[in-house]
Amino acid sequence: MSKVEFKKRKVFIDGAAEQIISGAVHYFRLPRALWRDRLERAKSMGCNAIESYIFWNLTEPEQGKFNFDGNNDFEAFFKIVHELGMYAVVRPGPYTCSEHDNGGLPIWLGNIPGMQIRCSNAPYLKAVRDYWSVLVPKIAALQYDNGGPVIAMQIENEYGGYGHDLEYIRTLRDMAREFGITVPLFTADPAHYAADSLIEGVHLALNFGLDAEKNLEQGRLLRPEDPPFVGEFWDSWFDHWGDDGHVQRDPEEYASQLDAILKAGGNANFYMVCGGTQFGLRCGANQKPGGKYFPDAASYDFDAPVSESGEITPKYHALKKVIKKYRPQTPDDTPADPPKKAYGKIKFTATAKLFDNLDALPAPVFSKLPLTFEKLGQPYGYVLYRTIVSGPRKTAVSVDPVRDRASVFLNGKPAGTLLRNDESCSTQELFFDRKENTLDILVENLGRVNYGPQLGKDFKGITGCLRFGEQIRFDFQHWQLPMEKVENVDFKEFDPQTNTPAFHLAELDIAGTPVDTFVKIPGVHGCIFINGFNLGRYWNIGPQQTLYLPGCLLKEGKNEFVVFETDCLNSEYLEFADSQKYSKTIKFADMIHLI
Repeated sequence: MSKVEFKKRKVFIDGAAEQIISGAVHYFRLPRALWRDRLERAKSMGCNAIESYIFWNLTEPEQGKFNFDGNNDFEAFFKIVHELGMYAVVRPGPYTCSEHDNGGLPIWLGNIPGMQIRCSNAPYLKAVRDYWSVLVPKIAALQYDNGGPVIAMQIENEYGGYGHDLEYIRTLRDMAREFGITVPLFTADPAHYAADSLIEGVHLALNFGLDAEKNLEQGRLLRPEDPPFVGEFWDSWFDHWGDDGHVQRDPEEYASQLDAILKAGGNANFYMVCGGTQFGLRCGANQKPGGKYFPDAASYDFDAPVSESGEITPKYHALKKVIKKYRPQTPDDTPADPPKKAYGKIKFTATAKLFDNLDALPAPVFSKLPLTFEKLGQPYGYVLYRTIVSGPRKTAVSVDPVRDRASVFLNGKPAGTLLRNDESCSTQELFFDRKENTLDILVENLGRVNYGPQLGKDFKGITGCLRFGEQIRFDFQHWQLPMEKVENVDFKEFDPQTNTPAFHLAELDIAGTPVDTFVKIPGVHGCIFINGFNLGRYWNIGPQQTLYLPGCLLKEGKNEFVVFETDCLNSEYLEFADSQKYSKTIKFADMIHLI
């Protein structure tokens, strides 16, 4: 029997009832150097537990090849949780959502014959077993029953909102037990979906942000003996590129909902207690059936009590006041905000145009028809498709369909931008006047859909064909740009006027210990590297107008910034700010009906 039990409407640890007040802190959305700081802030607010997902596609990026190093070292993260005297709740999927590319499922699953995800499908269950056979014993070693912090583990994630294959959930339950999990298991769903993921031996958690008393009552009707547990108590919401504004929630209103949960004897997990950042190009996206596609922004601030950059917010103070009513031992003091600095402006000094540096990339792949990112084995970033077109002729170029943003170039000159949500993914008529014309299409994965029926089907790149009218075009070269690093490019004199994809170099000299800062969006669309690290995607459509740059990614002395801009820069300078900037903010109460 486990030392942790969910029974009689309570959580028991070593036989004593314990009210769990947890907060989500995603280790993979924080530089490792900041883990302890953010955990200490959560503890100071009153949390006695920390929750985090584990993403499959980060842990097993290639089939059979695992990565537990650096920011993927979840064991080190949860050991810090333990050192701070807190419990841990782990959510290892296999599907995790969390506004992450493909909901955390690795793209190589789609290349396995007969694959059907998230159900009792033999190829899928074999892949899960191979993954969990390595991962779950590591979690088991961290359990409270084995002297560690882990008191519960979720299987799957919001499964009732996706399907109703209960035999699949039972298989995951049995697999978790087989690989050493002895603490309670649970599933989590909004109440109206919860019945489709409930099985014997697995407890219920509910996800919601409003109507606490009503939701807890629905949970009681579904599982009378289970402790009331809010698996995700939503602070606010995430942002998409192109949204009307950054979503914010009234602190006192949110705190009143927490009070209702705790007063009813409930257990809550703030989602999120600490904001994070979608570093690199691994963001997810949302698309309802028949609806528009919405790629997620780089910031994962979530209007959390502890902001993306570690600041203590009014929401933090409001929640702490409530928590102290139920946990009087919550400390009175509040951590100071991390220092911030606007480092001014630095001038770009060099440019490396993409089309001049194709030889620095791996050799292109040739195919009669264009290949998707998945067929190329590339999860993220860009693929440059090139085909040679005879002339003279005048025709529009159509991509059926484009996933997700394509920049078109004819003989090295811009010829249009195609977006996934366009009614027609076609350029205007173009004139091909030479015997041989070079047509380039640079396609970017803006994020695979991470929730709903499109999950696992959101293939990237040119996913159909390229057409001139009704004519299908053949013979393509593919250059792959995963944008994990920038190397071997040949920088030349800075060209502020270039309107083709290019890398632009700038250097920042820092005297003394570096501190946090924010990089202002330098152009139309692209990403920023700092000392070789991909800080994330930017886009001038907002609402996010700056990228958070943790001071731990900087160093005393010279720091190298490389901006990859697909269109054109808006200045000869890269500029910094001392706080996150948004084009506009909107209220959670005004958008909750859209969820």
